[in-house]
Amino acid sequence: MEKIKELQELLQMENVKDAKERFKEIAKMLFQDFHIEKGGVCYDFLEIEFYFFSDNHPDTTTYPRNTEAGEWFFHLSGLDIAFKSKKKHEKGKDVNVFGGGILIRSILKREEGKEAEVIAGPLRCLCELCKGIMNIIGQPISLQLVANENQEKDVDIKDIKWTIRQGIAVDKNGEIKEEACYCAYVRNRYNCDSEWKNGGKTYSAKPWERVSKECKK
Repeated sequence: MEKIKELQELLQMENVKDAKERFKEIAKMLFQDFHIEKGGVCYDFLEIEFYFFSDNHPDTTTYPRNTEAGEWFFHLSGLDIAFKSKKKHEKGKDVNVFGGGILIRSILKREEGKEAEVIAGPLRCLCELCKGIMNIIGQPISLQLVANENQEKDVDIKDIKWTIRQGIAVDKNGEIKEEACYCAYVRNRYNCDSEWKNGGKTYSAKPWERVSKECKK
């Protein structure tokens, strides 16, 4: 419980002054200390993206929401682990007051007796994680973030890489925002020397192919 409480504290983003440093802390915990569980199946994090809006960090690509820290947030692009967030209705539409979340882009599915499988892409992750969590008579299967029992880290801090987010590394004027290195990923949990694959289909949005000079600093 201590690890999950620590993570929930980090997800309280309202008064954070340095969002980038907070993102690094959260990414380290998700890759090293946690996995998702559903019906006895485990999912390790492989690729995540951070979205956060505040007066000091006006990331306008963030979906407005009212959420508590650590809540699952479903949207048109996939599934987030939400920050504490608040929205308001203004001029006929929802707008951010503060908040955001962590988009789950790629995961490693581990099921006893089966070969590990990469689920690549945010909508595929959403479909996989939500598949079968509720039936028509209301019997739920829980989807939860669980602390790793093994204290030995299979992901070293140096293995966590950062790059620009897929498809949105531009500002509202269409200018490149290479400083927004908010996609974190690891490559040491699976064999992806040439490409990520899911069900025999090539994952076209490989994070290591999104080159940014800023992210290499």
